[in-house]
Amino acid sequence: GSAPPGGGAAPRAGGRAPPPPPIPLEGAERFADAHRRAQPRLAWAVAMFVLSPAPLIALSTLGSSPAIPFGSDIGTLIGLILLFALVAAGVLVLIRRNQELSPFSHIESGAFTRTPQVERWARELSAAASPKRTTALQVGVTMWILAAVPVLAVSLLPVLSEETASTWIGVAVAATLAMVAIGLLVFLPTNWADEVSDTLGRRGSAQPGAEDEEHGLVGAVAAVYWPLLTAVFLAWSFIGDAWDRSWIVWPIGAVLFGAIAAGLGSWEHFRRNRR
Repeated sequence: GSAPPGGGAAPRAGGRAPPPPPIPLEGAERFADAHRRAQPRLAWAVAMFVLSPAPLIALSTLGSSPAIPFGSDIGTLIGLILLFALVAAGVLVLIRRNQELSPFSHIESGAFTRTPQVERWARELSAAASPKRTTALQVGVTMWILAAVPVLAVSLLPVLSEETASTWIGVAVAATLAMVAIGLLVFLPTNWADEVSDTLGRRGSAQPGAEDEEHGLVGAVAAVYWPLLTAVFLAWSFIGDAWDRSWIVWPIGAVLFGAIAAGLGSWEHFRRNRR
């Protein structure tokens, strides 16, 4: 009947490990408060990812206008520098957010046992925040629908000549990306209670150490990064008639994502080793 060497808890009959401990209500409240404070960082990071190609698209097309004091090549260079800067800033914000939530990594990974009290509290929390989230979603969806207006206006207004439209189409695409980013900034910060409820109410059956890839940093970045990169390539190619140079999006994007994934993977490994 003695404990095994090392002072650990004896395994159950059959060699099965005991279930993970439940979360007290106070721990669930601290987890929710941390998510509420960290959620705006996620919104800003995603918004910066969305906005990152906007300077490149706008400046590369504006460079063909004689009214602009630099050419297309200089505009592309400035746009690339700003793209890298925005992506780097977004990644740093995500790392900072992940650091703030690291004390609750066992909850994020599902290494806890659900209790009726915490489940009921999480549902009530989500229900209380639902009206604000619904309003924010309505504003966000409105911005995303209206985001097509700048491109349509520049493309279809009869008062603009073909040369003027081709010069300013990049600015219109940048404005579209800005409107999408604004919608995300409005909506994402209000989504924290629903995420907390989902984590505490439906994912508390995993074994300790289980990883939820969907909620990992690399997965979160990849879910936004590659669809956005495809949209940028198609928009720049079709709207700006830039098939001769838009291909540069792919090698740059692949190298950039490799660096992001490597950095975030190293951070996750470092964080796990500290636990």
